[in-house]
Amino acid sequence: MDTNFLPLFPLRVVLLPGEFLPLHIFEERYKLMIGQCREEDRPFGVVLADEKGVRNFGCSARIVKVMEEFPDGRMNILTRGEGRFRILHTNDDRPYLTADVEFFDDRPEDAPSAILTKKILAFLPEHRKDAGPISDDIQNDPKRLSFWAGASLRPELEDKQVLLESKSTSERLAELVRIIEETRKKEKRMDRLRQFSPKNGHP
Repeated sequence: MDTNFLPLFPLRVVLLPGEFLPLHIFEERYKLMIGQCREEDRPFGVVLADEKGVRNFGCSARIVKVMEEFPDGRMNILTRGEGRFRILHTNDDRPYLTADVEFFDDRPEDAPSAILTKKILAFLPEHRKDAGPISDDIQNDPKRLSFWAGASLRPELEDKQVLLESKSTSERLAELVRIIEETRKKEKRMDRLRQFSPKNGHP
């Protein structure tokens, strides 16, 4: 088993490979952690921490740029998700949490259904214009598309965690289509509510 050591940054965030994540570093322990990652040019692990505790699956993050540094050591940084991992066991011998992790990738499988990718590519430009244009490289790579869409759709954290943990591109694309269909249903309900809601205090 190929294991790796990673410092961990538990957050109420799910990071996907290729996704950019800006962070404001202000706690002393994380100033130390980020400082060491910068010195050693190494990634750290972002893991979801919520009411269920620290999850067992996360994504490594690489510091892309230090946007701003302050005299007291605080900093604003831009990071990008790299590889997915499973935590084997955690260590608390440092001021911040660390873990031995195992990186994983998708399992081999047949090419995903073109119908799934077409549904996603048709939905995103109209409903997530702030995500920017989809490059040809991403459109032609179902795996990259699944992560790019997973970040652009801004799903609920639990849904995004499912995308992160999935070892199947086809399953991720199917989950994204489910999220899209749920989003469309919500939009239709909101449209109906707006049509029947009082306007300016009058029926």
